[in-house]
Amino acid sequence: MHLIETSGWRGCYRYLGAAEVVGAVIAAITWREAPEMYGVLPDGKYDYKVTHGMGKRKNSNLLPPSTSGPPDANIEAPPLNNPTFLTYILGDLLMALTGTAFYFNLQQIVLDNPNIPDSTVTIVYPFMAVVGIVGRIVSGRMIDKLGHQLVFTSALAASSLSLLLIPTMNNFTILVAAPLMGYGMSASGNVRGTVHAEFYGRNNLGRLQSIASSATVLGSALGPFPFGVAHDMTGKFDAAMYAGGFASAVMTLVVFKFGANPRLAGREGKYEMVGIGGGREEEDVEDGEGKK
Repeated sequence: MHLIETSGWRGCYRYLGAAEVVGAVIAAITWREAPEMYGVLPDGKYDYKVTHGMGKRKNSNLLPPSTSGPPDANIEAPPLNNPTFLTYILGDLLMALTGTAFYFNLQQIVLDNPNIPDSTVTIVYPFMAVVGIVGRIVSGRMIDKLGHQLVFTSALAASSLSLLLIPTMNNFTILVAAPLMGYGMSASGNVRGTVHAEFYGRNNLGRLQSIASSATVLGSALGPFPFGVAHDMTGKFDAAMYAGGFASAVMTLVVFKFGANPRLAGREGKYEMVGIGGGREEEDVEDGEGKK
């Protein structure tokens, strides 16, 4: 908004374009190969060892090799009606829908409320941006420690509470609702970018991620529409916020029920980077029949 006021919308877009060029240069400089070296699970390889002298990853959350096939067989991509796959697809679609609507309409929500000064908007958006950055870092660590299921559950719960707070909005609740939505969007973004590689391997990522990203784009595109219709019909966003908050609460329970890693079913497991610098530790893994 500041750039548009000072340089016009054309100047604003020029500055944004220049920022993208700088980002592209940084990406080119820091590009690295071999994602497994940085923690991405290999495609079904059991006890995969990094051979480039930087360490290796102990994988006990992969299923032990079957007796009927090689240990490095690729993980089979799930059918598109797989409950776990659908849970993350629909959950992310809902997050994109409600989150985009929240961001798009927050300014109008504040303007509609006579008890909140218009200047609050200039505080809330940067506040949400800072929370989003911190939320990315924190939720990334949480995924490593707690897994995608609990992180996505917390993201949906935060989004639900944020939406339900809007109809009772005042100077206090807006500063609670905004960071909750900021965390929900940032945490769900981390989950969206990693869960399918983690659950089903990189070989299947092209097919699965294309569907997942399409759902995200669909949610983002459609999100502001029903909220705008509700505002046009009632003069408020309350009905849409309550509906979005309730739907997010239901999806929180669905993720808690169906969002577990399908390759961890019935087994204990964890993964971590060990032996940095060339150490040669190994980890025993016990399968469902007590064998190692």
